[in-house]
Amino acid sequence: MRSGRDNQREPGKTGPGSIGRREGSYPFDMVQSNCVYNAGTQRKGPRFTRPRRALQSRETFLHMRFLAKGLLPALFALAFCMGSPASSLPLSEGDQAPQFDFVDIRGIKGKTEDYRSRIIVFTFADRSSNKDLTTWIEPAGLEVARRYPDIKIAYVNFADVSAVPRLLRHVVEPILRRLNERTMKRSREFYANEGIPSEERFAFHLIPDWDGKYIKAFGITDASRYYCWVVAHDRVVARLVQGEPEIERRFLEIFQTLAVSPR
Repeated sequence: MRSGRDNQREPGKTGPGSIGRREGSYPFDMVQSNCVYNAGTQRKGPRFTRPRRALQSRETFLHMRFLAKGLLPALFALAFCMGSPASSLPLSEGDQAPQFDFVDIRGIKGKTEDYRSRIIVFTFADRSSNKDLTTWIEPAGLEVARRYPDIKIAYVNFADVSAVPRLLRHVVEPILRRLNERTMKRSREFYANEGIPSEERFAFHLIPDWDGKYIKAFGITDASRYYCWVVAHDRVVARLVQGEPEIERRFLEIFQTLAVSPR
């Protein structure tokens, strides 16, 4: 057993076997090289100096705490004041309709401004709400075509696929393409049976919204409920939302009003 004198370090010496260090003592192993004897002073014993790297790390940590307490809350407040399209209210009657370019599922490029002379029907739906949308809008659109032969309509339909991972887009695209082909085939057959020149009066586009930019332009966050906007002269004249009563009847009444109003 070592005595207290054996455990004392001699002035000017550094190394193992001093300041009561025991073999395998973890803290002393870590700071052994930083022990300095205060020779020539009244205070006896080791003085531990903090490594330079540890000091720099602490300064960085304190700097980050300052940013977190001061700068970051200011940035959050600024972002809240500025707002974002996703947090805005959905477009309603009388609002200016957004203008944008698009590429539909068939690869056809277009611009909404190309349809200013037509009535534009914008729809948004995802996989769950699309069935409820097509249940009424297809027969209602065909009824509008029968009743009002002078009206020209552009159907711009958006599929909310923003939740689909990029790696799976090649799987979803063929499904959307087949869905679009079936819808257009049914419409053409109806128009042909009724003797309606569909190519001149109607335009159809199905646009996959991969990143949600079109949804944000219309002020909604998702299409779990379908939305339908009717636009004339770049202004929203009606907005229909899933769950509202008598949507199909209201859709037909809107076109009845537009048929007699000057365009």
